[in-house]
Amino acid sequence: MHTHRSPHGTHATQRGVTIISTMVGLTLGLLSVLAMFTLYLTQVRQIEGTSTEPGVRSRSALDGQLSLGLLALQLDLQQAGFGLTAPEWGTDLLSTTNAGGQIHAIGWRWRDMASGVVSCSGMRYVATANAGLANETGRLEVLNNPPLTPCPIDPPTPTGAGGLFAQAGVVIERVAEDIPLPTITLTPQAPTCYLGTDDPATPLPKGVLVQFQARVSLAGLPLTHGFCIYNITE
Repeated sequence: MHTHRSPHGTHATQRGVTIISTMVGLTLGLLSVLAMFTLYLTQVRQIEGTSTEPGVRSRSALDGQLSLGLLALQLDLQQAGFGLTAPEWGTDLLSTTNAGGQIHAIGWRWRDMASGVVSCSGMRYVATANAGLANETGRLEVLNNPPLTPCPIDPPTPTGAGGLFAQAGVVIERVAEDIPLPTITLTPQAPTCYLGTDDPATPLPKGVLVQFQARVSLAGLPLTHGFCIYNITE
């Protein structure tokens, strides 16, 4: 006896990928590519910067330029009062403020010991964009190359009509450009500005503490630079 089995009696299980699962996979893949591309663009902006904010690469260069400028300014400012008889704060070293009461310029003078001639110089911050606003930027300038010899005014007021920067023939050197308004403080007879060992019984004369806090951009970290002027003790 032969038994015949119908081919329809055996059911084969079919496995495969549906169009829906394919579309879901493609969508997830595209989202992953988009996320990686967004991350790449973010890293490029951080490194290279944008039209309004410098990136890490250019900010590092600007930080170095600003640091060198402040160091050069320190060397010049520390001449204040040198060679003068009883140099005084407010006469041989003085500052001017802007409308907001913030120091934006400094003038100083000293005497050349060889020639006996009194020279003077100055620094200032000049707003170039958005003056008086939170996003103000400007440039930092010095009168150093060469200094004014002999000093044409007494005292060496840096700004205003007849000030150091208004003198004919002055050479102005730019230390930094497109920086926010720096914070400048001058502290006469600062407790930390003395040479030698301070003795409470016979205290040493105290100099002027100068502190600069500047940034290379509105979103940048502040760069702080401080030093003492030892010649000005009164």
